[in-house]
Amino acid sequence: MQNVSAIKILIADDDPQFSDILHLLLQKEGYQVDIANNEKSVLEAISQKNYNLILQDVFFPSKEQGLSMLQKLYESIALDNTAIILMTSMPTKLFKEEIDLDKYLQIAKQFISKTEDNNVIIASIKQVLAEQN
Repeated sequence: MQNVSAIKILIADDDPQFSDILHLLLQKEGYQVDIANNEKSVLEAISQKNYNLILQDVFFPSKEQGLSMLQKLYESIALDNTAIILMTSMPTKLFKEEIDLDKYLQIAKQFISKTEDNNVIIASIKQVLAEQN
């Protein structure tokens, strides 16, 4: 398994409070973490650095724009070993009723709710990273 301090993670989320908390939690785990809060900064970040994982808000800033962003990320990193995890603050049950989750999960490795306990979020991230190696 890769050294944790060598793992690079990008948080693509327009919620600064959540991004900052997740950034701190992931840094505490030893990961290198960047935050991008709009589409332009996400595309700049992935053009400058190879990330092991991208955590993307589904509603970035809207559902339609989030799916479009996910497609752009996938096309940009298709040949890399970069995993994508989708996140939303919408309750999981409601999200699954309103969104075609299968469409998103064809590209992303996993879907997590931002309302989960922080330990659950970190565990999901670690699981996806472990599956990459």
